[in-house]
Amino acid sequence: MRAHDLAEPCASVAADEHLLSTAATLIDQRFPTVLVLDARGQPCAALVACVPGHLQQDLLRARLIDEPHADRLRTAPDDTQLSHHPTTALSPLPAVTPRCTTREIAQLMVRARCPVVAVLDTDADGSLQLLGTVTADRLLEQFLRGAYA
Repeated sequence: MRAHDLAEPCASVAADEHLLSTAATLIDQRFPTVLVLDARGQPCAALVACVPGHLQQDLLRARLIDEPHADRLRTAPDDTQLSHHPTTALSPLPAVTPRCTTREIAQLMVRARCPVVAVLDTDADGSLQLLGTVTADRLLEQFLRGAYA
């Protein structure tokens, strides 16, 4: 199976969108990730639903923040645009061609430490076209289906 067979539509936002509104969209729609598009409309990064980076990197801090304090942090206003946000919130977006195999996609996800890969094709004029994304869930589903078929 190839990337073009696995590609699915994915939510996307412009890089000038605000972080909190984008995160709210991610949560409200239950998307695992949202693609961030540059000024040309090309995918440049992914905002992945996960535990905030500062808590991943510092387990002691995660234990020290109690629920009332976490609620205050969660409601603190943040008008930061995605394009100006520290790179810890955004993952560089790995991309594959439509002909890449499931094994190649899996290897790229592991190397990039990103659970989503963009599937990009080149138009006749040389511009990139986003065909969709392959998520780790979709890839695992395909591996398991093949293992038990």
